[in-house]
Amino acid sequence: MQLLTFGGTGGTSREMMQQALDQQFDVTAFVRNPAKLQMQHQRLKIVQGNVHEPAQVAAVIAGHDVILSALGTNQNCTCRRC
Repeated sequence: MQLLTFGGTGGTSREMMQQALDQQFDVTAFVRNPAKLQMQHQRLKIVQGNVHEPAQVAAVIAGHDVILSALGTNQNCTCRRC
């Protein structure tokens, strides 16, 4: 099973990803800043992108069976959309 997470650097998403990896799922983490994701695994793929960019979201969704969102707000974000 191919699982995609949005909000991959937060605690909730990290827990979801770890549980999925423990169950032998392939996981893609769509994150703004890959350096913030302190996880490594042979079945974990990290894709850098921005959920505010529809083309990036559409491109990463293709081929995934399950999509999980753990998006939150970031008080330090300057995009004015968070």
